[in-house]
Amino acid sequence: MIKALIAAINGRREIHFTYNGLHRVAHPVAIGESDQGDIVLRCYQGEDSFVPSALEWCVCKIEDIRELNLADNVFANDPPGYHKGDIHMRKIYAEL
Repeated sequence: MIKALIAAINGRREIHFTYNGLHRVAHPVAIGESDQGDIVLRCYQGEDSFVPSALEWCVCKIEDIRELNLADNVFANDPPGYHKGDIHMRKIYAEL
């Protein structure tokens, strides 16, 4: 799954997945190790996600992601508020 998410980040491809029982549509921006040692994905969730709008930005533990699919949709612009060098990751594997 990590390789697929790195490919999605490098190719700026939208992803679809289930997390905490909810369908998510997101733009992946970074993957790496959290300060706690978990491998995590930082992503920006689109309006097609079934989550409250207050949760536009999300950090997801990779081990809890289900049904991951890389969409054909490509996003050209960085999501609003995105900053390179995620401060919540002690090691970054890939980022926009």
